[in-house]
Amino acid sequence: MSRTFYKSLRFRLTFWNSLVVLFAVSLALVALREGMRQTLVNEARDLLREETTELELAIKNLYPDLESIKSEFERKVLGHSEHDWFAKLVGPDQVALYRSDNYPDLPSEQNGQSSKLGEPVTYQSTGSFQLVKHSVLSENGNRFEIVLGTPNEVIDNDIWILTNLMLFIGAGLLVVAPIGGYLLARNATQPVRKIISTTRSLNPSSLDSRLEIRGTGDELDQISVEINSFLDQISKYLNSHREFIANAAHELRSPLTAIQTSVEVSLGKVRTVDEYRDELETVSEQCEQLRHLVNQLLELAETDVAIRHSMAGDFDLTEMIEKSTDVFAGIAEEKQVVINTQLQPNVVMQGDSSKIRQVVNNLIDNALKFTPEGGQVFIELAMTLQQIRFVVRDTGAGVPESELNKIFDRFYQIEPSRQRDRVRGNGLGLSICKSIVEMHRGRISASLPAAGGLEVVVSFEANSGDRRY
Repeated sequence: MSRTFYKSLRFRLTFWNSLVVLFAVSLALVALREGMRQTLVNEARDLLREETTELELAIKNLYPDLESIKSEFERKVLGHSEHDWFAKLVGPDQVALYRSDNYPDLPSEQNGQSSKLGEPVTYQSTGSFQLVKHSVLSENGNRFEIVLGTPNEVIDNDIWILTNLMLFIGAGLLVVAPIGGYLLARNATQPVRKIISTTRSLNPSSLDSRLEIRGTGDELDQISVEINSFLDQISKYLNSHREFIANAAHELRSPLTAIQTSVEVSLGKVRTVDEYRDELETVSEQCEQLRHLVNQLLELAETDVAIRHSMAGDFDLTEMIEKSTDVFAGIAEEKQVVINTQLQPNVVMQGDSSKIRQVVNNLIDNALKFTPEGGQVFIELAMTLQQIRFVVRDTGAGVPESELNKIFDRFYQIEPSRQRDRVRGNGLGLSICKSIVEMHRGRISASLPAAGGLEVVVSFEANSGDRRY
C-alpha cells in the first residue's frame, strides 16, 4: 500500500476503530473472566457452608453414634467427589475421628490454627484450597471441629476453559475488527470522497456543480450544505463581478466615444476659434464625467476591500448630518425644496467618519436631485438602546415597486420619469452607500411611503461594547 493510504482518513478510522473495539472487548472479557472466577469461588463457599451446617445437625442428632456421624461425612465426600471435596472431623480430645483419603496437608493446621468454640462458620481461601472450619458443641458438652474443603484446581479448570474460549474470541476479533472497521470507514468516508471529487471538478469559470445532499442530517450533510451555500455566494459574486466589469466598460465607453467623436470632428476641417472652444468644452465635460465615474469605481473598490478594524474612532453623527444639511441648503433653496430635519442631539457612533459622511451626502443629494420644485425632503436621526436610525425621505416620483430591490445594485439607473434635472447619474451612488454601511456592520433599505416618494433607512447597531453615546 502507498504511503498516501496510511495518511488517509479511511486508514485512521479503521485503525482507531479496531483499536477501540479490541481494547473494549478485551477489557470486557477480562472483567468477565474475573467475575466468573469470583462467582465460582462464592458458589463454592456458600455450598461448603451449607454442607457444614448439615454436618453440624448430623453431629447433634446422631451423637454419640460416631459411626453414623462418620458415615454422614463419608456421604458428603462421595457426593461431591467430582469436585474432589475433602473432610475431617476432630473430636473433643483433638484426635481426628474422621479424615477423608484425599485430605491434604493444610498450612493452617501445621501452624496449629483451629476454629474457636461458638464462633460462626469460618471460611478460608488459600492459594490451593477453599475450605470452612466450624466448632460444634454436642448435647453432652463435647466439642467437635468440622473441616470441609475443595481444591482450587476445580475452579481453575473451569476458568481455563473459559479463558480458552476468550482467546478464541480474541483471535477472531483480531481478524473481524480491522475488516469491519475498514468497511465502516469506507462507508463513512464515501461522502467525503464525493465532496473531494466534486470540488476538484470546479473551476472559477463554471461553478454550476453542487455537492450531493443525502438527507441524513449528519455532519457530512451539514458540510455539504455549507459548501454549496459558499459556492452559491462565490458564483453570485463572480456573476456580479462579470456584470460589474461589463457595466463599467459600457459606462466608460460612452464618454470615451463622445471625446473621440469631438476630436475627430475638430480635426476634420479647419474651424474657428469659437468652434474649437465648443468642442473642447464638450471634451472637458466628458472628461469630467469620466473622472467622476473613475473616482466612484475606485471608491467602490476601496469599500469592497475595507477592513473593519482599520476604521477610525468615535464621531458625532448629529453634527455631521447638520453640516451636510447646511452644505445642501443652497441647492434646496435654488430648487425651492424644503429640507425638514429631526435630529436627536449628541448621537456618537464609531466608524470611519469620512465614509459615513459620504453616505449622508449621497442620500441627501439623491433626495434633492429627484424631488420636484415645491417638494420636501425629510431627514431624521434617532437613537435607541439597540440601534442608531438615520432616515432620508423625499416627496419625489419614487420608483416602481417591482424595481425597489434593485436600486442598490451597481449601475442601476432610475427611470427617466424620476429624473427631474439634466444631471445623469451612473448608478453607483447607492451601491457605494450600501458597501460603506455594511462595512460598518449596518443595514440600509428602501421603501415607498404611502404619501409617495422614496424613503431610505440606514441603521447601525448601538452596542455599548464598541460604541459610546
